[in-house]
Amino acid sequence: MLDSKTLRQEQMRAAIDGYLPVAALTAATSLLIYGALGHASGTSTLAANAWFAWQAGLCLAWVLLSLRYRRDFGPIEAVWERRIELPLTVLSGLGWGLSWPVFMDPGNLASIILLNVITSAAFFVYAVSTPLHALITNVGLLACALPVIAYAFWVGGPLFRWIGVGAVILVLGALLFARVVHRIYLGAVEQAHENRRLVAELKLEQARVARANRDKQQFFSAASHDLRQPIQALKLFQGVLGAELTEPRQQALLHKMGEAIEGLTQLLAPLADIARLDSGRLQPEPRWIDLDDLLRRIEQRYGELAAERDIELRRVETSQQAFVDPRHLERVLSNLVVNAIAHMGRPGTILLGVRRGDGRRNGGAGRAAAQRRLRIEVLDNGRGIPAEHQARVFDELYQVGNPERNRARGVGLGLAIVRRLCALMGCRITLESTAGRGCRFTLHLEQPAADRAPAAEPPVSASAVPDLPAVPGTEVLILEDDGQLADALHLQLAAWGFRPRTAHDTASALATLDGFTPRLVLADLELRGGETAPAVIKALERQLGRRLPALLVTGRVEGDPPPLPGFPPVLHKPVAPGRLRAGLLALLPAVDRYR
Repeated sequence: MLDSKTLRQEQMRAAIDGYLPVAALTAATSLLIYGALGHASGTSTLAANAWFAWQAGLCLAWVLLSLRYRRDFGPIEAVWERRIELPLTVLSGLGWGLSWPVFMDPGNLASIILLNVITSAAFFVYAVSTPLHALITNVGLLACALPVIAYAFWVGGPLFRWIGVGAVILVLGALLFARVVHRIYLGAVEQAHENRRLVAELKLEQARVARANRDKQQFFSAASHDLRQPIQALKLFQGVLGAELTEPRQQALLHKMGEAIEGLTQLLAPLADIARLDSGRLQPEPRWIDLDDLLRRIEQRYGELAAERDIELRRVETSQQAFVDPRHLERVLSNLVVNAIAHMGRPGTILLGVRRGDGRRNGGAGRAAAQRRLRIEVLDNGRGIPAEHQARVFDELYQVGNPERNRARGVGLGLAIVRRLCALMGCRITLESTAGRGCRFTLHLEQPAADRAPAAEPPVSASAVPDLPAVPGTEVLILEDDGQLADALHLQLAAWGFRPRTAHDTASALATLDGFTPRLVLADLELRGGETAPAVIKALERQLGRRLPALLVTGRVEGDPPPLPGFPPVLHKPVAPGRLRAGLLALLPAVDRYR
């Protein structure tokens, strides 16, 4: 229900918006009456001129009010009804009603017909022109009708008595019709206000959800960064201890510690993936690839893991190519295969294959021929997923049959990542499963219409690093503001034969140059006091007068922020000691180049 203030504003808005059309209609009709009957033999010229001036004054008032208050009627809101709208409506109604005694010639059939038609039209206009304001509508109708009815009965005679009766019936019908219009229009306005309120609430809710997503993203990024620091230190201390502890019992305990650290890492990695995907910064980079090459890599990578559980992992060879982001697609299929291996629950077979078409019996007839469709399927004959769980398997942290949250069976984020990656690539993932008969995950890819794509680029291994020996005594400056991690890095690099020193900002880094000339820099991206590693490295380069090869290690989620052009190579914590060493070795050729 509209409150009185809102209703008044809607009434004013509807009325003032109609002032110009009413003025135009009044002017045209008044000219018609005045031109047709103003100079008739039975018409008083003085009365006709006064009536026309009356109508012209009303038109002028409506035009001025519209021009002045159409965009802002606040200044007249308090007085509009009683001092503006009601007097104008009474004067307008009387103007049309008084046209009868001024222009009516009982002996002139033309004047009778013309004035009857115009008066009937006026009744209709009043019934619909102010539908939100019942009082104004009723006043206008009565002000127009009463002079007509009074004049008709005053003239007398059968014709005019019937005209008077007809006018009474017509005005009563117009009043009833106006009530119906008022009710309908009022309901429409109330619904419009309710819709606007709901839209405003929806926008607020969307803003709240967007804010919550941003807060979640910031939380994930901060938590990921803070967790990666101690895990990275643990990995490095483990590496140093591995070279120091030689007894079997010590090695066994060290191995158990390594398993625990790896468990933390495996939990952190999917959380970081979720944060990276939800951030919106990760964009697909599609290109033409041979699907058989991709399926072969997955078969080789996970075949041994499957065999350990008496599961056969195999692919159906295909000649199909796809225009897709190969990294994202490989991650999707890898997650599906690992999920199938973990949840088969019995020996069996996992099959990877590619089909053409969208899987419909009519082959998608009626769809645009400019697209072709591929389906990549991951099938298994394991225990399957009960129907009541199928709608939720893509939700975060949801697992079927793992109430004890056994980490050996995953953390319930693999399929959630699959869903996000599919949305990112613009494809669709479906699940068909029957309990006891296995699962079929199908990835539906929309493809360009080309029958054969250009030759796919050969895959390049991102982890390929030249097998170069460490240079004993090579000076490495460690830029790290976390004291524990800095100590772990110092110990590990010294164990590899490097000569390290540590610093945490520009001032401490420049201070290390006293008796120490760094050849490499191993740096955290963000340092103490809001400084960043690239800025500190530039300050060192200015002081040394040469370039410094650098390797950045960050606890931020990959892609947050995206790397800038000219950035040194970036590794994301936690980094395995072997990968960290390989990253440093890859920089050694540049050491001699920048001496």
